[in-house]
Amino acid sequence: MKNPVKLLHSLYLAVRYSLPIWIDQHTYPPFFRSIQYRWLSRTHRARVKLIQRQYEIAFGKTLDLEAPKTLNGKIQWLKLFRPDTLITLCADKYRVREYVKEKIGEQYLPKLLGVWKRPEEIDFTQLPKQFVLKVNWGSGQNLICRDKKTISETGYRKTLRRWLRPFANQYYLALEWGYRDIPPRIICEEYLAFLEQNPKTFKIFCFNGEPRVVQLVMDDKTPQETINYYDSQWNLLPFRQNFPNNPAKIPCPVFWEQMLELARKLSEPFPFVRTDFFESPDGIFFSELTFYSDAGLARFEPEEWDEKLGEMLELPEPMIEKTK
Repeated sequence: MKNPVKLLHSLYLAVRYSLPIWIDQHTYPPFFRSIQYRWLSRTHRARVKLIQRQYEIAFGKTLDLEAPKTLNGKIQWLKLFRPDTLITLCADKYRVREYVKEKIGEQYLPKLLGVWKRPEEIDFTQLPKQFVLKVNWGSGQNLICRDKKTISETGYRKTLRRWLRPFANQYYLALEWGYRDIPPRIICEEYLAFLEQNPKTFKIFCFNGEPRVVQLVMDDKTPQETINYYDSQWNLLPFRQNFPNNPAKIPCPVFWEQMLELARKLSEPFPFVRTDFFESPDGIFFSELTFYSDAGLARFEPEEWDEKLGEMLELPEPMIEKTK
């Protein structure tokens, strides 16, 4: 028979760390978040345990935080041991605009139409026929308006109100540190009509300030979504992640070299960041900076590519004193 003390300890760990993650997978997420992150993630040790459990559930193996080798493993390390305040500024979809303006120039930014703290402050009569509303601390929390006459202002306000709730912050999904302290805002940007004809997003993985791999997303957020990966010379890489590869031969973008140079400038202060762009017929538009691609919880197929990409990233010195 097992030692009863060890048995009770195992039960305690299961209840404290595994049960909330099971709840996340089987119930309404905000309920999980309110339990897990208000109560369980108050200390650095607890955050380590939670991230280890999420990683184990995603990959079926133990997370090595002493010497991680895979890209996903190193992303978990960065969540826990690299709480750089510049990451918080650049993960903020509103304040990152100042960083982009300083590093590469405001000509690459979509036009900003408004910023608000609450949905009730938005005057829809002052907005153009087409626009995009988004919250600054989330992922995929965008409202794309193609014709203002067809939308429900009440419905838009209700959705935005839900996205501004404290536990709607992206941090409460997978402990992505950079989002935690972002002051919530609603922003409105111009509608980029060229994306209707060219629905591609170029997401460039930058390792220690050097663009090495691009994730080309086509038909994003649709049933037809596909993802291809290329190196910096636009050679197709033989792996997939999350979505099927696109079988078509995709030509190198017209502005590819310029896009790489912009990514290099934007990524210079960071050990790892994904710099996202759109390409229009006339040039390049900045989309966002992402510091924890897919929360570091998406499998690569074949699995060996997780380690191959991990070899590209040299981890910096930890900043753990700021997380206590």
